[in-house]
Amino acid sequence: MNKHNLELLRSDLGDGGWSLHDVNGELLLDGPAEMIGYNWDRPNQADYDDAAARRAANTIAAIKIEGKAIQIDLSGGQGHRWTDVEGTDEQVALSDDLQEISCEIIDGKVDQHDDYVTQSGTHYRWR
Repeated sequence: MNKHNLELLRSDLGDGGWSLHDVNGELLLDGPAEMIGYNWDRPNQADYDDAAARRAANTIAAIKIEGKAIQIDLSGGQGHRWTDVEGTDEQVALSDDLQEISCEIIDGKVDQHDDYVTQSGTHYRWR
């Protein structure tokens, strides 16, 4: 069974309760179990896979291009609400912008920019 580096904790009440945690102790999934023969029926592989998927969904990393953290201005170009662009569903929507920024950084050798406006009109910066 692939346990995805998750920690299993069992209830000490003998009721079959269980929980799966990441290495930091964050609860990812829990549930009941029944004793079948001498073994608990859960968590099973599907539970471990589900918990691993939840861990992956909770892992959001700032997007970096050539080691530079990319930030987006959520204030509509006013410059007072900068936040890291993260690897979420927004990344898909921003992929054209990120490709444009990547060209500026890699091909144009622009190491830093305080207010880059993409063709879509969105403001970004990087350092």
